[in-house]
Amino acid sequence: MLAGYLPAQLRYTRLLFGLGPLPEDPWRAREEFTAAGADARPAGWGTFWLGVPEADRLRVAAGLTVRELELPWLLRVL
Repeated sequence: MLAGYLPAQLRYTRLLFGLGPLPEDPWRAREEFTAAGADARPAGWGTFWLGVPEADRLRVAAGLTVRELELPWLLRVL
């Protein structure tokens, strides 16, 4: 279960920042984060990351870009 956690983060990062996401990234990330949520070691983080794509879906639905979120810590890395 833990083995899928980091690949799921990479998949989501590709999606979020438009870094050449693969067609299977959305569903594979969800599967891998769900599996990580069932593992006691990263359970909290797996559950957290399951919520991140949903939050991003809401951001997109609102018509905002990542830069428009005005999150100083995020803008420093963009």
